[in-house]
Amino acid sequence: MENLRFLDFSELSETVSEVSEDDSIFDSDVETSDDEKFAGIPLWQTAFNIAKTIIGEGLLSLPAGLAAGTGIYSGVIIALVFYVVMTYTFWTLGRLCETTGEKTHRGMGDKVTEGVFFGNVMAVTNLAQTLSCCVAYALVIGRNAEDVLAPFVSNSWLSSRRGSWVTILIFVLLPLCLLRDLSKLAWASLLGLLCEVGVVCFMIWRFMDGSYSPGGRFYESQTAGLQVAWDETGDPETWSLSPATLTLVCSMSSAFLAHYNAPKFYHQLRDRDSRRFLLATTASFTLALVLFLVCMTVGYLTFGQHCSGNILHNYSDLDPAATASRFGMLIAVTCGFPLAFTGLRDSVISLCACSSRRRVWLPLSFALLILIGALGWSLDDLGVLNALGGALLGSASTMVFPGLLLIWAARLVIQRTRVVWDVEVKLVGRVLVAMGGPAVISDLGLPVNPSELWVKAVVLVEGLVPHFGLKANIPALSCSFSLAASMYFRCLVYLLLHASAARRHSERFGSTFLSFASRVWDAWNGPPLQGPEGQEVMQLIQALDASDAYCELLLRAGCSSRKCDLCAQRRQQDILDAAAQKILRLSHTQRSRQPLAVFVLGATGAGKTSFINYTLEEELPANHMGFVRSAIHVNADDLRSELVGGYAIYSALVNQKADFPPGLVFDASFLRAEIQKKVLESAVDFLGDSLTVPAFVTQEFLDKNFDVRIFHIEIQGSSDEAKAETARRGIEQRMASGGHFAPPTAEKVLKSRNAALSLKEAGFNVKFFIRSGSQFIPKEDAAGL
Repeated sequence: MENLRFLDFSELSETVSEVSEDDSIFDSDVETSDDEKFAGIPLWQTAFNIAKTIIGEGLLSLPAGLAAGTGIYSGVIIALVFYVVMTYTFWTLGRLCETTGEKTHRGMGDKVTEGVFFGNVMAVTNLAQTLSCCVAYALVIGRNAEDVLAPFVSNSWLSSRRGSWVTILIFVLLPLCLLRDLSKLAWASLLGLLCEVGVVCFMIWRFMDGSYSPGGRFYESQTAGLQVAWDETGDPETWSLSPATLTLVCSMSSAFLAHYNAPKFYHQLRDRDSRRFLLATTASFTLALVLFLVCMTVGYLTFGQHCSGNILHNYSDLDPAATASRFGMLIAVTCGFPLAFTGLRDSVISLCACSSRRRVWLPLSFALLILIGALGWSLDDLGVLNALGGALLGSASTMVFPGLLLIWAARLVIQRTRVVWDVEVKLVGRVLVAMGGPAVISDLGLPVNPSELWVKAVVLVEGLVPHFGLKANIPALSCSFSLAASMYFRCLVYLLLHASAARRHSERFGSTFLSFASRVWDAWNGPPLQGPEGQEVMQLIQALDASDAYCELLLRAGCSSRKCDLCAQRRQQDILDAAAQKILRLSHTQRSRQPLAVFVLGATGAGKTSFINYTLEEELPANHMGFVRSAIHVNADDLRSELVGGYAIYSALVNQKADFPPGLVFDASFLRAEIQKKVLESAVDFLGDSLTVPAFVTQEFLDKNFDVRIFHIEIQGSSDEAKAETARRGIEQRMASGGHFAPPTAEKVLKSRNAALSLKEAGFNVKFFIRSGSQFIPKEDAAGL
């Protein structure tokens, strides 16, 4: 039987203790932004990488989008609108990384919805988008190389599209794609950008010297049907719009596409914060806008309505500058491939929640390159790929997803920026979803009856268009609009319902207990271990004593050794490494304020978890909004669940045995001590809940300049025995719903209270609460209860 997994190892990535400076193949063993010695990528290098991700072969298709039926001024306005929207949404993804503390689209989606549905949708979308982008690069590289080499080498396999693609893949792209540090790709990005600037300068030159006008130097040597031509007026269109304008809109939606790499660019930025990321974003998108506008307008003014889908095809083969430009575009596209491939590889790692150690990362890179190489060899048509990666997936990742993330992330923002975020959520976030939705839905092909919307759209458009002097095919444009709008609202409602359901589920059962190991196990409800595998594990637990069952569960949780002590050590190391990764990220975002350490004490069944979820943040300073989600939060039950493979397994084990295996208790205690030690070293927020806490532990936090706050929770009752009895009834209900066994006693109630009183007497900040039903009342206010 396959190992039963209730774990998601998305955070259990690099083993820090295994990192060695001299153990290197091509690049570091750890994700660059997680390496403590990594200073970050300078802002200018980040800007170059972003710009190169944006500017690719799509630059050369923009004149054709304009020539299809859109005026120059209309096209410029469309480009400016996309520039503003795309710059904002790209920057917003970086801000959301900062707000959520996550480094992937999937992590952000899971964090803001407190579920896994939306995060998985984003991960799948990015995977499909980056795969289609990489395959499109493969086809373009092969065709460009064939065009460049054809005049010099004929009847050679190396000069063919396939031969050129394979040669460039092996000798150029493979080494570049095995680099993790994006700063090492900045020089390749700069080279690619210089080539693209050179191509645009060549286009300006040829437009100015009139070489391709009637009677010009290269006019007669052009391919038939590609010479300059205009409509019956003989002049370029200026303000016209038509259904064919959608061609330009689709081109623009994919032209500014770089959002799949936004989290990586943000996390590898030196001294990263939202302002520096805004500078890098603005600089790169502005450069892209300038090149897009110049290429689009100059290409259109040079060749009119006969602009080819690749404007360089309009230029004569006898033009040496055109040949040099084609070679320059080949270099530029080749330099852009590694950045797109980085997005693909990260999407696979995020979606599969697998480790990014070299033993996984390197074979994965080779496997993906082989896949792309095979697809680039086999496919010939870019049409489907462009439709998939542009209008459908591009609109989702550049507008719909950032808009939804913005709406759902508002609750995580600290109070001092609340007003600004409320404006963005109520206005900008919803506008982004409304703008991106129709573009996504129009490609989904859902069956609808658009007749009613069609009539309304015809009336609306027929009344508005004449006032602006626009040319439009009214029935066709109105029908397209109504169809897209109808399908858009259907899909949007579907997405919102699923995300809301996931969030409600997480609010009821909790999305995670170990906040340092986000998504450590699935939120779970119902009888323990359902299904054939669950029944087999239950039989195993029933057949063995508690210690032997714990040993067997360790072996089933992914350990290759048959020795329990070795498996326990490896399991502990994985958890500690996950905690180290989370602590390292928090140390970057929390270094500007005093760290906070909160200890919530109480007897078994007192309601510590409910207090943390619903009351704790109300008792904390205003600058610690979102503390529960961002702090390193551990307790004994969480760690024990992680060790055996999940909460469902842990509940089954302790419920069947009515006891805790000694080895499990010892291993969890060791983990808690080690995690607290790492927190003290890095000075990040900490949250612990337990029966008691020794005074020397809280003193250690004080000595490290933590703001230490202690809360004690006790159930309302006339005596300690009555309180224990109330807790026992609550635990029986918890077990009936799939929760774990724990024995409440009057002795534990007294022990926890005395520990809190001792800390109070020692001068610590301790506050006492009485739980009455679902309410937590300060003890001084509950004297009459």
